Amino acid sequence: MAVANVKKVGIIAHKKDKEKVVDFLYGTGLLEVTNWQGKAVKVEAVEAEEDTSQLEYKLSRAQFAIGFLEEYKGGEKVKLVDKLIGAKLPVSTSKVAKIAKEFPIDKVVGRCNELEEEINQKQSEIDSSTEEKELLEKWVSLDVKVDEARETKTTKAIFGMVGNEQYLAFIRELEKKVTQVDIRKVTNDEQKNYILVIFNKNFEREVSKILFKYGLEKVSLPSADKTPRELLEDLSERNKVHRKDIKKLKSETEKLAKKYLADLKVLFDHFTWQVDKSAVQKDFKETNSTFIVTGWMRKDDIKRIEKGLEKVTTNFVIEEMELEKGEEAPVVMSNSSFMQPFEAVTSIYGLPKSSEVDPTPFLSIFFIIFFGLCLTDAGYGLVLMTLTYLIIKVLKIPKEKQRLLRLLMYGGFVTFIVGVLTGGWFGIVLEDLPAGLDWLANGLMAVRLINPIENPIVMLGLSFALGYIHIIYGIAIDMWWKIKNGSVKDGILDSGTWIYFLLAMGFYGATAAGVLPESLKSISLYLLLAGVVVLILTQGRKQKNPIMKLLAGIGSLYGLVGYMSDILSYSRLLALGLATGVIAMVINLIAVMFKDMIPVVGWVFMVLIIIGGHIFNIVINVLGAYIHSGRLQFVEFFPKFFQGGGKIFRPFKRVSKYVDLKS
Repeated sequence: MAVANVKKVGIIAHKKDKEKVVDFLYGTGLLEVTNWQGKAVKVEAVEAEEDTSQLEYKLSRAQFAIGFLEEYKGGEKVKLVDKLIGAKLPVSTSKVAKIAKEFPIDKVVGRCNELEEEINQKQSEIDSSTEEKELLEKWVSLDVKVDEARETKTTKAIFGMVGNEQYLAFIRELEKKVTQVDIRKVTNDEQKNYILVIFNKNFEREVSKILFKYGLEKVSLPSADKTPRELLEDLSERNKVHRKDIKKLKSETEKLAKKYLADLKVLFDHFTWQVDKSAVQKDFKETNSTFIVTGWMRKDDIKRIEKGLEKVTTNFVIEEMELEKGEEAPVVMSNSSFMQPFEAVTSIYGLPKSSEVDPTPFLSIFFIIFFGLCLTDAGYGLVLMTLTYLIIKVLKIPKEKQRLLRLLMYGGFVTFIVGVLTGGWFGIVLEDLPAGLDWLANGLMAVRLINPIENPIVMLGLSFALGYIHIIYGIAIDMWWKIKNGSVKDGILDSGTWIYFLLAMGFYGATAAGVLPESLKSISLYLLLAGVVVLILTQGRKQKNPIMKLLAGIGSLYGLVGYMSDILSYSRLLALGLATGVIAMVINLIAVMFKDMIPVVGWVFMVLIIIGGHIFNIVINVLGAYIHSGRLQFVEFFPKFFQGGGKIFRPFKRVSKYVDLKS
């Protein structure tokens, strides 16, 4: 239940055993490799056995082939659960080695390249012909061959488009000023007329002026001894052939995918591992006969690594190293399997520093209680708990991916308990249950301690009380950690005095509110005043000037405002709890209204509204419960004892995208 003890270690081994040592360290995934900072021996940078760039080139080729084949792999069905959890191919180490040795990567990648180029080329030709097709469709009714409507010794022809509004004026002026002209209207659409203008070259100047005046757009049709209709038919036939060719190419690609895709994925991960192992060796240093690896490792794992290396080579030494000035170890949180789901909450805020306490076990109980109070519905808790449990068991979710589901399952259980104690059951008003269900209503009301809707002030008081305890608990953790690490004076005078003052204030408040006997009021007041005096005398102790000490001590009392503000923040527990219950009641009310308003099928609408409405209410309020319960940890609880900002532990380990490696 703390931050693991991470040590800086150095491993020195014989160069001839380097490959075996690297493979071993990579397989265990317990060491984070760092740059070597020692100065005791003269060292030289390592030259990787195989250039990393070459390995990365092989990796990129495999990645290209996978991406290409994935696109055309056909109708291979993938189970929904496999998609959700990212299931990987189970492959043995011997199978990986065999594929890496025998797979014809040059042949497969080369053919993938060829297929991609051919498919793209033919598709490009089809795409580029779209514009040509649209153009020819406008001129399809022209029964003149395109090449015949070209320039001769005495005439000139122009294909063009002119706007509908200018068309008649354009025709009149052209016929008026050019006596030797032939105008053929081919077709028109909502905006333009498509025309062929043939005129005597002697009138070219006048024609040009008129064309410019009326904004005629010239059109360039493909040069051919065919009519536009014939050109369009040729184009369609050519595209038909291209589509047929593409279909054949895709069929071949599907066969390639079926035959090679799985092995390509194995090869991709194999190359990834080789790149990792090659790249990490840049952080190694070497002498004439040895190589040196330095990095971070959990202290508990050092013996394990030492025993494992003994099976690989006897020519090695592993030792703990002193930290450099300002150097800080990376952080590994170490919690029981029950507490591990709560690490997801801590990680949102940030990892603790190596010198800090891990807040995970301390926040867990409060987070889960706050979560339950934000929902306050036993029915919702039961649904959440059951659903998450079934997802884990039925879908066989891997343990490393269960954390959020397990956290929600814990939340569902606590929500169920809170819902029972507050009488929340899918927003049903227990007093309004039919007479035949009196036994059920009486039983549920018998275990109900508080009705939040009828007694919101009681729930508000409970929320404030939990906030009060939560904040004192956070200060107590700060005091304990300081004392544990040798700062006894600071722990008592900085944190202990505030704990005393807040407890005294709570004691006085309880007597003033009549919760405790009034006879204790005087005692509680004296204890509170004593707390004020203690704070004034201790909180300015680090000031040298006596007057500044006194002023700093008095000024520290302003901290009470911050604590009171923090406690008020816990009112959100009441607000969210009431919102869940009220929305559930409204859903039920609307469902019953539809049943009464619509004959016969009203029952169907009622069922749909109840199911859909409550699903929505569960989802939106589970999200709200998670966010706001976390916020109370991050904003009100953590600042009392926790800074965060720890460095993530990034071990040198085998990570696969596609393969689940089996020994």
